[in-house]
Amino acid sequence: MTQGKVSKDAVLQWMRHSSLEVLGAVHELVTYSPHWERVDPPLEEADLLAFLIPFYRRCLLEDPKGEWALSRYEAAAAIASRFRALARDEEPGQQVLLVELKNLLAQVYLGNDSEVQTAIVTGALEHVLEEPRFRSFFADWSKHESLKQAYDLAMEWAICHER
Repeated sequence: MTQGKVSKDAVLQWMRHSSLEVLGAVHELVTYSPHWERVDPPLEEADLLAFLIPFYRRCLLEDPKGEWALSRYEAAAAIASRFRALARDEEPGQQVLLVELKNLLAQVYLGNDSEVQTAIVTGALEHVLEEPRFRSFFADWSKHESLKQAYDLAMEWAICHER
């Protein structure tokens, strides 16, 4: 990627593209510094939320193999990284994204096969729960009949690898 400015309007248009490869390049642009600093004017939290949730969902479900698109496990790891980065920011928009990411993990876990479920547990949830501050945020999973096993497995890992 070049170092010049990128117009917000162009980025918003790219965010609506159907190709996961294009969306993967957009993900790189909007989530990693110094790339995201090139977007002018900056994206709003709502723009980022509207992009990230469907992008991560597609990557988790489709497990693309490409240069820019995230594989299933890369998407799970990116979600875990977003938790760690966002939790340090107290802005309301950031907290909304944390809730939406948690809901995404639950929805995708509940509606899919063991391969997708394993990626969510081992690629995202274990690493999110390594940080004790997230355990209460996910505690409702321990009481949910269909999410309890995922929570318990992730907690086993998390306790042994606590940060």
